[in-house]
Amino acid sequence: AIRRRLLALNPSDEKVRLSFRDILWRTAAKYASLGDFQRARELHQEHLRMCQQAVQRAASIEWRYNLGTAFTSNGEVERNLGHYDVALDYQRRGLAVREGLLKDDPSSARAKRVVGISHEFVGYALASQQNYRAARDEHRKALALFEPLARADRRNVDLERLTAEAHEDLCESDRKSTRLNSSHLGIS
Repeated sequence: AIRRRLLALNPSDEKVRLSFRDILWRTAAKYASLGDFQRARELHQEHLRMCQQAVQRAASIEWRYNLGTAFTSNGEVERNLGHYDVALDYQRRGLAVREGLLKDDPSSARAKRVVGISHEFVGYALASQQNYRAARDEHRKALALFEPLARADRRNVDLERLTAEAHEDLCESDRKSTRLNSSHLGIS
């Protein structure tokens, strides 16, 4: 409440705006981790509106990264609420923002990483819809981005984790896709 009032008193202060953006996102993530997805949704949507407005004012690289994160966060909350079509739409919008960042700077490891993360989340949304074949393709795209980054920076445990998760997600989607196809064919 204090940061919200501070922002209202200083709407043009970028430092105050960034501080409020960060606390808003962290608070929403905390509500989601506690299972209060409705409250998390409200805060993530406010965070998204804030990022959209900032990009419209001045499309800085940092705000564009935040916009991609805002779409991804909203998509994950919607997926947890069982709104899979809405979740997939948010995830694809986040992917589009992040692909734009990569297009603008094709050598950026940061942009490659976040595009890979978006592919992972698109894959999660597709898997929630039981579209395992499409989910598998998304996880494969993520892995194709993460593996070279991890090889180039062997000490980066975050990249190692992302690579391992994408590989596991790819295998899981492939297994479920194969099982689903077998059950449709009457094969057990």
